[in-house]
Amino acid sequence: MTKIGIVTGSIRDTRINLQVAEWLKTFADQKGLSDVQFEILDIKETGLQNFNPSISTNGRRIYIKGTDPLVKASKGNGWIYLCYT
Repeated sequence: MTKIGIVTGSIRDTRINLQVAEWLKTFADQKGLSDVQFEILDIKETGLQNFNPSISTNGRRIYIKGTDPLVKASKGNGWIYLCYT
């Protein structure tokens, strides 16, 4: 089965991309593609915070709330990124 992630691109409280992602998933599911599974990957659920330039990572990867936001996405075959804010 082909897995397609629909990735939200904003963590703002006023974002609309989650509603767009839900609409897109419903639309895609109704197309009757029996060998394709669509899943919403909401980056806000990872606990990712707004950019803070005072935090230095010294080139290391940071894990938020013990969850690497790419783990779920890396299991997919393709992705649709929604960059609405």
